Amino acid sequence: MLEESKSYFEELASRWVEDAYSSSREKLPIGEQRLECVVDIIDKISNHSLNILDIGCGGGQITKALLMRGHKVTAVDRSLQMLALLENESQELPENVRSNLKTIQSCATSLEEKIVNNQYDIIICIGMIYYLENENSIYKIIQKHLKANGTAIITFRNKLFNLVQNSKHQIQNPNELFDLYQQSHSIEKAIDILSFKNYLTVLKEKIDDALVMLDGDIASSTVDALEEKAENEIEVKKILGRQHTPKQINDDLKQFKLNISKLYGIQPHFMLANHENKVINKCLQTLSIALWQLHDAPSSLLWSSHFLVELKHS
Repeated sequence: MLEESKSYFEELASRWVEDAYSSSREKLPIGEQRLECVVDIIDKISNHSLNILDIGCGGGQITKALLMRGHKVTAVDRSLQMLALLENESQELPENVRSNLKTIQSCATSLEEKIVNNQYDIIICIGMIYYLENENSIYKIIQKHLKANGTAIITFRNKLFNLVQNSKHQIQNPNELFDLYQQSHSIEKAIDILSFKNYLTVLKEKIDDALVMLDGDIASSTVDALEEKAENEIEVKKILGRQHTPKQINDDLKQFKLNISKLYGIQPHFMLANHENKVINKCLQTLSIALWQLHDAPSSLLWSSHFLVELKHS
């Protein structure tokens, strides 16, 4: 794991859970959206009990949701504080549900020795892989411990998001941006993402007729309000973790005989909703909720800061 992220997960476990799963109208619904996406994918795979490995389970929100659906879950985290939060949360579950939970304290690189002979129908790794030095330890676990017809579900930070985000963390190198632009054309050629304001105009046209926003506001009015702030820098907390593109992941997966079967854009937004202006934050959250309805569309990869992949054996 990257050194700068260790203390955050080991010492600030409760804060991480609060940041990710807060129901505040001034924060983006990050945790809620990825939990919904993971649960929906697994519900479509089977309505029977599955054996699931949750690597980097954190405070256990996804683990708990899967247990409640009758699945057996092995929850793994390197942080004892995170596992303690999960254990505490699981106490409110019925005994027959709680008995399907197993916890393991381990980092990704030493997990193999603790699950030597186990095989899983589903392996998930949510909000974690980009904090590792590289992905190989996770890919090796999937290659060896995912059943032949199983599915792995992983989230990545989306490097393509640099084309539309309005943040001081945006990539500035023109050659790198152009490479991302070329990759984006294989996803959605109809969208001009070289210009942020042009992109917002296209976005309004795409979702005005389809979505009704919170409090009766339509998508257009929300995007208009966002557009007015597009040139202003919104102060955000430093983003830790590495970024990936779908192409990069596909190339890396070849040596492990894995491939991407489905992509979803998750955590849709153009700027992080942590500005001191609560009106702006509400606007960003409302837009995020609207865009979430399109998370399984190819174009969602262009406005989402993260993406989720379903992996299968080749």
